[in-house]
Amino acid sequence: MQEILVVDDDGTYRTIVMRVLTRAGFSVSGVRTGEEALAVLDQSTPSIVVTDILMPDMDGLELIRAIRRTGRGIGIIAISGGSDPMFDFLPAASIFGADLALRKPFELASMVVAVNQLLLARQAGPVQSRNQAAGSN
Repeated sequence: MQEILVVDDDGTYRTIVMRVLTRAGFSVSGVRTGEEALAVLDQSTPSIVVTDILMPDMDGLELIRAIRRTGRGIGIIAISGGSDPMFDFLPAASIFGADLALRKPFELASMVVAVNQLLLARQAGPVQSRNQAAGSN
């Protein structure tokens, strides 16, 4: 069973995403902060980390960078809310190494599709972030 770690300081949102992914057949755990996520990653290697971008202390961009530094090939899906362009961090998430990005609010089925898409890509070969794939010929 594929393991997924959900990182979001919004407990309600985290719980909803965890339930949807659990119902889709994944083994899912969740934490509130980037620091808690890194502690989990010290003990295990989930297939995918789903992380919010705007969180207190360590934000999602820092977490993405820290995960990529490990070189463990963990898939990363970044999520962020808001429509204000000043606070649109999803392009930065791709630059930092997120494989996929979803804007809150999103259809819950979209999360399951994104996870399955990323798992299929991982089975096919090394996962490249969108910006890496765009730069290759």
